[in-house]
This record gives sequence, C-alpha cells and structure tokens, in this order.
Amino acid sequence: MSENNSEIPSGHEGLLVIGLFLVVFVMGADSFIISPFLPAIARSYQTTVEQAALAVTAYALGYAGGAPFFGPLGDYFDKKRLLASGVSLFLMGSVLCAIAPTLPILLGCRLIAGIGAALTLPNVWATIGTQFKGPRMQWVMGIVMAALSLSIAVGVPLGATVAQLSDWHMAFWASSIVGLVAATVLLLLVPSMPMSNRGPLSYGQRFRELRRQTTVVSTLGITLI
Repeated sequence: MSENNSEIPSGHEGLLVIGLFLVVFVMGADSFIISPFLPAIARSYQTTVEQAALAVTAYALGYAGGAPFFGPLGDYFDKKRLLASGVSLFLMGSVLCAIAPTLPILLGCRLIAGIGAALTLPNVWATIGTQFKGPRMQWVMGIVMAALSLSIAVGVPLGATVAQLSDWHMAFWASSIVGLVAATVLLLLVPSMPMSNRGPLSYGQRFRELRRQTTVVSTLGITLI
C-alpha cells in the first residue's frame, strides 16, 4: 500500500478488474439491448416504433454530449467520487426507465442514464491508469476494452433473448442489477484518487484543448479518406 493510499491490495486486483469489466459491459450493452423491445415499448405507450426508438437516441445523446465535458473533471475532483456519481446516475436512470409511466419520462430517464455513462467511463480508464502500471496496465485496459466490444456484439441478441422470456421492463431491471453489483465491487475496492497536479490550464482551457485535438484528428481522418 502506498503512502497516499492510492493503490489496492494485490489480492483484490482480480475483483477490481471484474467490476470495471461489468460496468463497461452493462453501459455499452444498454445502448443496444432495448432495440428488440421497441415494438413492445411502442405498444405499451400506445405510440409508434419510430417514437419509441428515441429511447436509443436519448441514451446516445446523453453519452456523446456529456463525455467531452466530464472527461477533464478527473483533474479537479477525486476520481472515485466521479466514478461513484456516474454509476449512481446510470443506476437511477435505469431504475426509473423500468417504472416510467409515459414515453417522455422514459426518454428523460434514458438521457440521465447516458449522462451517467458519460461520467463513468472516462473515470474507468483513469482508474486503470492510476491503479495499474506498465504491461499490467495494458493487459487490464485490453480486458476492460473487450467488455465494450462484447457489449456491441451481444447487446441486441441478449435483448432478443430477454424479450422472449419477459417484458421490456426486465431489460432495465437487469441493467440495474448488474450495474449495482459492479458498483458495489468498485466502491469497496477502488481507493480514493485525489485530483492530480492540474498544471497551468483551467477547466475551460483543457476543454478547448480537447476540442482542438478532436478537430485535428477529424481533419486527419478526412484527409486520409
């Protein structure tokens, strides 16, 4: 254990990796798992499938819109608290989706869940970078990144399987249960990770730098194409 209490006991590393894997998997799968349920959601709210499909869009907007703003926060706040806040938002959004009485409320709750994912995932990568070093960090990063790929591959088939066994509410209850298990593991094992040395850049400057780098990458991509 280090003097700043920023490391975990080696015996707990496996459980931490499992917790990180589950968090990334459930937040990735949440983007796709409800797709097979869209006709059932439309019938439940007496609306069209096209309108029900906005539930997928709302989650994506919450994540895509929030990630650029939440990414730099790890330089200013305890990463463990940010991780806990993000998972809590995601769980709250998922539970509320399961009991949403109307489609607009469902869409709002999906947006909340997406924002929770946007706050959580950058701090998952930051946690890995803080707790693991060298080749071990690369190994753990690869495992946790595999969870994201796996969620894309099995999200829709998993949703279709659940749709055959139960109703659409179960998809959100299942996400909530798996997320709760992962969150419990992380909160028990992840130590406090205070803010790093921020350096001369303010939050606004860091965000502008991130936007500039994103623009450069996009421009390079267009050039290569």
